[in-house]
Amino acid sequence: MRALESRLPDAVPASLLLVVEIALLVNPAVPGVHVGEGEVTRYEAARVSYDDADGLRIVDVSSGEPRELVDVDDDIGCEELGGRVCQFERAVLDGTDIGGPDPFLTEAQYTYVYFNDTLYGQTATDGPNGTTAALEPVTDDDPLGRIALTGDYSPSVRRAIDGETVLVYGELSVENQLIEHEGAYYTVLPTAGKRYGGGGSFCASSGEGFCEAADAKRTTDTLLTLGSRLLGGLLLLAGYTRRGPD
Repeated sequence: MRALESRLPDAVPASLLLVVEIALLVNPAVPGVHVGEGEVTRYEAARVSYDDADGLRIVDVSSGEPRELVDVDDDIGCEELGGRVCQFERAVLDGTDIGGPDPFLTEAQYTYVYFNDTLYGQTATDGPNGTTAALEPVTDDDPLGRIALTGDYSPSVRRAIDGETVLVYGELSVENQLIEHEGAYYTVLPTAGKRYGGGGSFCASSGEGFCEAADAKRTTDTLLTLGSRLLGGLLLLAGYTRRGPD
């Protein structure tokens, strides 16, 4: 402590030293202590486009290679065929007469339905037997712009858009949401994850060293945080000793 105290320059104002000491002690920029329960997720971005000829196209940002169709946004239903969730929509598309006072729920879960490489909008037609559900092909020049998020994104999201593989704690707020950036559309996809708990850990990954990288991230971030807090505490104590009690 005496050695640390002797190295504090007398020319530095005490008020400035106090600010530095407190900043190190409660530094909000450090990633935090991560022990016990928690989760590390790997994210990668894909560029999304749509046209009448090719339908939805998803291209990996880093490699430029096409990716298989995934759930790119909650506002697009039925990208992945199969199961019961889209039976109603397929019946409507096949021409089944489905009528009633409100054939499509007013609080629909999505804006578009995607079948056979085509985006459809939910509509209703009036006929002799009342209102009938219908699906009409989308004719907008920019249909993805209607549902994409815009605004300022977190540094992790921007890094993913730039082609980096990103490791974060928990989940990104834009996961599986279409986002717009500089006139292009992207979706940020979780590609691996590791959960930690009292009974051990579970890693879901296709390899490529993610499970080890998740462990290293938690260890490095924890040591960085503890080191910042320890240094801040030591400097605060040394500064107090040098200044002396009032």
